[in-house]
Amino acid sequence: MRLNRYRLRQKLSQYGLFAMVALLVATLLMFFWFGGSSPSIPGKMTPPQQVLEQFYQYEQAGDFGSSWELFHPQMKEKFKKDSYIQQRAHVFMQHFGVSSFDYQLGAATTLNDWEMSPGATTLAEVIKIPATLSYYSSFGDFVIQQDVFLAVDQDQYTILWAYSKAK
Repeated sequence: MRLNRYRLRQKLSQYGLFAMVALLVATLLMFFWFGGSSPSIPGKMTPPQQVLEQFYQYEQAGDFGSSWELFHPQMKEKFKKDSYIQQRAHVFMQHFGVSSFDYQLGAATTLNDWEMSPGATTLAEVIKIPATLSYYSSFGDFVIQQDVFLAVDQDQYTILWAYSKAK
């Protein structure tokens, strides 16, 4: 009888381990298949409004390197990563004494045949989202209103700003 109990416990232990491993694998598969945070799922593009929200959340946190990663290649040509991080931190945080800011995003509209600046490569379709940034600084409160543009690059929306003069 004792031997049978021992074998029974051993089999249950083996089945229990197998069941736990199977449950873990199934959970991981469901996470990545049905809503994991991986933006690289084929055919599942993050909406432009959500990309812009993420950009400003990074900026609020002072994580300018991560916000730079959301730029379109034309913007990355204009600002090298280390330069963007340094300038953004210097101008807003050090020079203006900004400790925080809030933002509001307006309604998105679609534009065709848009250029970031005169002579830049024309983009067939961009999404325009107006942004209102409210800064709270040692020099008082101030507001910046800026239209932000998003275009698809490598199956993801990326961010652009408009420049009226080539620089």
